[in-house]
Amino acid sequence: MTHPPNTSIEDVVYYYETIIASMPGNVYWFDVNLRAQGCNQNVLDMLGLNHLQEFKGLSFEEMGEIAGWPAAATEAFKTASMTVINTGKAKLNIEEPPIQHTNGQWLTFLTHRVPIFTQDKKVNGMIGISLDITRRKQLEQALKKANQAKDDFIRNMSHDIRTPLAGIIGMSALLEEELQDGEEKNHAHMVSVSSQQLLTLLNSVLDIVATGRQSEAEVIVQSFNLKTMIEHLVALEMPTVQAKQLKLKVDLDDDLPEQFYSDEVKIQRLLLNLLGNAVKFTEQGEIELGARYENGALCLWVRDTGCGIKEHDQTRIFEKFFRATNRDTSVYNGHGVGLHIVEHYVKLLKGSIKVTSKWQIGTTITVCLPMNVVSANLCITSSAAPTLTANTSSELLATPLSSKKNHTAGVLFVEDNNVALTIAKKYLTQHRLRFKTAQTIDEAYALLQQHSFALVITDIGLPDGTGYELAALCRAFEYNKARSVTPIIGLTARTLTAAEQQHATQAGMKALFNKPLTVRLLEQLMEDFYLPLVSIEVDMPALPLIDESQLKNMAPEDSWPELFDLFQTECHADIVALTAAWQAQDRSALKHLAHKMKSTALYSGAQAMQAACQHLEKALQQQTDATELEPHYQHCQVTVQATLDKIKEFLA
Repeated sequence: MTHPPNTSIEDVVYYYETIIASMPGNVYWFDVNLRAQGCNQNVLDMLGLNHLQEFKGLSFEEMGEIAGWPAAATEAFKTASMTVINTGKAKLNIEEPPIQHTNGQWLTFLTHRVPIFTQDKKVNGMIGISLDITRRKQLEQALKKANQAKDDFIRNMSHDIRTPLAGIIGMSALLEEELQDGEEKNHAHMVSVSSQQLLTLLNSVLDIVATGRQSEAEVIVQSFNLKTMIEHLVALEMPTVQAKQLKLKVDLDDDLPEQFYSDEVKIQRLLLNLLGNAVKFTEQGEIELGARYENGALCLWVRDTGCGIKEHDQTRIFEKFFRATNRDTSVYNGHGVGLHIVEHYVKLLKGSIKVTSKWQIGTTITVCLPMNVVSANLCITSSAAPTLTANTSSELLATPLSSKKNHTAGVLFVEDNNVALTIAKKYLTQHRLRFKTAQTIDEAYALLQQHSFALVITDIGLPDGTGYELAALCRAFEYNKARSVTPIIGLTARTLTAAEQQHATQAGMKALFNKPLTVRLLEQLMEDFYLPLVSIEVDMPALPLIDESQLKNMAPEDSWPELFDLFQTECHADIVALTAAWQAQDRSALKHLAHKMKSTALYSGAQAMQAACQHLEKALQQQTDATELEPHYQHCQVTVQATLDKIKEFLA
C-alpha cells in the first residue's frame, strides 16, 4: 500500500493503529522482552483502559493485576508467548484459561500467536489474535449435558424395559418346557423368540448410545478362556442357524491356546457382531467361525456364503448407521452400527481388520489382535468375568462329600422383582440346588451373617441400595470375621460396559452378567462353583416295584395287560400334573395327586410306588419346607418312572 506524499511517520502509525483498533477479536503485540507495544480497542475495553498509551509497556503481570486475572492464567499467557519468541514458531488454535472482563463476565479465548521478524529474519516480537469463543463453549457444554441426559434417559429406560422383558423371556421359557400340547408349546416358543428379538432390538439401540461414551474407549485387560467364549457365542446363535437350516462350522487351530490376556468384553462383542451379521445375511449354505494364534496375534475370522457386499459398498460398511441394503425394501433388520462397533473395538485393541467379499457369493471378515497368552502353569482367572470352564468342579464332585466345603445354605439369590424371583426359584429348584432368597440388602446381609453360602447371585438395582454395596458389605464382614470369601455374581438390566465391569470388580464381585438369569448361565455357574445339591436319598424300605403275589390276589393274570395299560395312562397324566404342581409349589394339588397315585399303586401291586407316594403325602401334611420336601418329591418321581419301566418290560 502507498501513502500520499509528505505523509509523516506519525500519520502512517496512526493509520495502521486505526485499522488494527477496528479489527474483530483481540489483537495485541509485544517486543522480545514481552512488553506490550500495541493493541486494538477490544483489548483496551477488556482491561478497562482508555488510551493506547496506557497499554504500551505493560508486562503480563501488570495486565493481570489490572484485570484481576488468576495467577495461573497470567503465567500461561506469558509462557506461551515466550515459547513463540524463543522458537520463532507460531502456536495456533490454543484454547486459553478463562479470564475476567472488566464488566465481570468470564471469557474463554482461542488464540493464535505468531512471531514478528526483522528484515534479517531475527525474531523481533510476537503478535497475538484472540477470538472470543465463550458462547461456543457454553453451547458445547449445553449440548454435552443434553447428550448426557439423553444417554442417561435411554439407559434408565432400558433398565425399566429390560426388567419386565426378562420376566417374559424367563416365563415363556418355563411355559415352553412345561406345556405338553404341541400347539401351546409352539405358542410359548413364539413368545420367547419374539421377546428375545425385542431384547436384541433394545440392545442395538443401546449400542448406538454406547459408541459415543467415553467408557467405551477404555481397555480393561484380563485373562479369559477363548474356547469357552466361542462355545457360548455358537450356542447363542445356534437357534437362528437351525431355524434357517444353515451349517455352522467352528475351525480352531490345533495349537490354539485357551487362555489369553485382553479385553474380554470387547472381543466378545465384536465376535458376536461378526457372527450375528453372517447369520443374518446368509439364507443358505454355511458359516464358519475360526481362530488361530501366530506371531503374537490372535486372528479371528467369520466366513459366510451369504449375499456378499457390493464392491462400491465395501469401503463404507464400517460407517456408523450405514446399511448396504435399502432400508425400505430390505428384509434384513438392523441399524448399521454392528460393524462400526467392530472397527471401533479393533482400533482400541490396536489390531487390524480385513474384508473379502463377492456379491452373491459370500463374505469373509478377518480380525487380528495383538495379544499375550496366559502361561499354562499359572492358574489365573478373570476377576471381572469368570471363564466358566469345568476346572475344579469335576474334581470336587469326585471326592467324598465329607471332604467338600460345607456350604449348608447353598445359593443366596437377591432380587426385588417378584417375577424374576419366581423364575429364579423355579430354575434353582429344577436343578436341585439349595437356596435362600432376599429382596433387600438388609435381608441379604442378615442371611450372609447367619449362613455360609457357596455363591451369592444379586441384582444390582435393589430397593435400599445396589448390589455393589451388598458385595462391599459382604467383603468387609468376611474380613472382620476372618471368614472365607464367598463368590458373588451380579445381574444387571443395564448395558454391560467396561466401567460397569470394573465397578463390579472393585466392589468384590466375581462377575457381572446381563439379566435375565437363564438356565444356561445357571448351569455354567454350577460348573464353575461347587453348588450343593439337595440329596434325593430318602430312608425307605426296599420294596418290589411290582408285587405279583399281591396282584394275583386282586385280579386274574389274563386281566393284567388291561390293568397295566390303564395304570400307564393314569400315571403318565398324573406325572405331568405332579410336575406342574411342584413347579408352581401348589401344595394342595401335590397332596391330592400323591394320595390319588398312592391308590392307583395299591390296586396295581406297585408297592414301591405306593410307599413313595405315601411318604410324599405325609411330608406335605407335616408342612415340610420346600428344601426338605424336595427329596420326597424326587424319590416319588424316580420310583414312578421305574415302575412304568418295569410294566413296559412286562407288556413287551
